[in-house]
Amino acid sequence: MKEAKTILLLSLSVCVATAQYVTVPADHQVYPLLVKGETLGMFDSYNLRVLPLTRNEVLSLLNAMKRNAEMLSKADTELLGQMLGEFTNLNPG
Repeated sequence: MKEAKTILLLSLSVCVATAQYVTVPADHQVYPLLVKGETLGMFDSYNLRVLPLTRNEVLSLLNAMKRNAEMLSKADTELLGQMLGEFTNLNPG
């Protein structure tokens, strides 16, 4: 029984560690939106100069944009909503 618990714990640890470092391809459509957000002063991120970002980093920047969504055009607001939906998903892919 102790072995089963240890194996389960190790499996969960590997899953969590892997999920934290899934990167977003540098040609993903989210990057132009993030650049626009930084240009509008919604956040300041050195990370946008060093791609790719992790899913968690992208989600953090998207959330910063959501807090200032009134600065975006209607089309960009819609794209932001789509991207939030994609990056909030816990099962990437």
